[in-house]
Amino acid sequence: MKKALLFSTISILSLTFLDCHSQSAKLQNSVQYNIESGIFLSNGITPFWQRANQYGTVPNNGGFLTLRGGLGVDYKKDSLSQNKHFFGVGGSFWGVANVGRANQVIMPEGYLKVHLGKFEFWGGRRREVYGLVSDSTLSTGAYSWSGNALPLPKIQINTLGFVEIPFTKGWLAFKGSFAHGWFGDLAIPDNYQVNHVKTYLHQKTFFGRIGKPSSKFRGYAGFVHNAQWGNEDKIWNDGLAGWAGFKGVVVGESWGSSRVGNHLGSIDFGFDMHGKDWNVIFMRQNAFEAGALYWFRAIPDGLNSLSFVRRNQISNKPSKVFIKKITVEFLHTVNRGGDVFDFTKGIFGRETYFNHYIYLQGWSYQNKIIGTPFITRADEA
Repeated sequence: MKKALLFSTISILSLTFLDCHSQSAKLQNSVQYNIESGIFLSNGITPFWQRANQYGTVPNNGGFLTLRGGLGVDYKKDSLSQNKHFFGVGGSFWGVANVGRANQVIMPEGYLKVHLGKFEFWGGRRREVYGLVSDSTLSTGAYSWSGNALPLPKIQINTLGFVEIPFTKGWLAFKGSFAHGWFGDLAIPDNYQVNHVKTYLHQKTFFGRIGKPSSKFRGYAGFVHNAQWGNEDKIWNDGLAGWAGFKGVVVGESWGSSRVGNHLGSIDFGFDMHGKDWNVIFMRQNAFEAGALYWFRAIPDGLNSLSFVRRNQISNKPSKVFIKKITVEFLHTVNRGGDVFDFTKGIFGRETYFNHYIYLQGWSYQNKIIGTPFITRADEA
């Protein structure tokens, strides 16, 4: 095996401009520009942490020049960065050009968005992470949707953060999303009616919060549900077509000896505590796929994350070392619900997680795993 060796990563230019245009005495639009370039030198495969969770923008083979630039317009906000107006529009476009062993021009982000009150609708590609993690800036990546692959094109409706439930005085709140996306043509095994089929993404999330935004202790729970699906009637003679297939994938309908589509995601819970000097955040993502978690057969599998975040800097005690955040994560995926799978008896073991018997590329897009980068494709292992 040819070993990868990192010689240097050189940042030539990295500039961010913030241009605020006043709309009124209280509201302003934020326009951001970003230009960045760099050189990466390597004599082999790009090291894992140089390419993981980079939204598919870093080539697997090292040695390349990269040029990146973006433009974004956010919603109008007041002087405290609060979005309190009823209607707003925005968008973001970010492109990457890599020159090296494999020349690439990629647009990992390009979307337009509009919001009405606390609800937002957008379409395009958008860099996202779904699921509860204690600190997304230091995370190894959320289990099912980590930012490791190029974002899928999709349309989505979601809340803008947590929305307080009326008459609870802020003690109960929720947030959620519902999306439809496009995988494109995916290869399937040769022993079916076709060898490839147009495939779509179904995705929905829902999370609840107990505790006010100002509370010292807050609890969270919810789920992320993803599915690959589409044109089942072209794969099987009696497969569900059109809206029947869409309904089946949304509710996880049983069909044949399985379910409509390839389902996976996580059921999450956690809490955060606010102390005098540190915030403590714990989050747990329980992996699910075929149904083992429902019967408590895959409890060990999932992502655990614990973070300590300093609340205030100690300005009167100068020190050469200053710790702002500490994050510890542990990912477990080897239980898989046991060694028995019997659909008629409701025993769901041998879960394949990111693999699938119909969609040969598994839970990946443009040759990159969509979820945690630790479950790797064979050509990257």
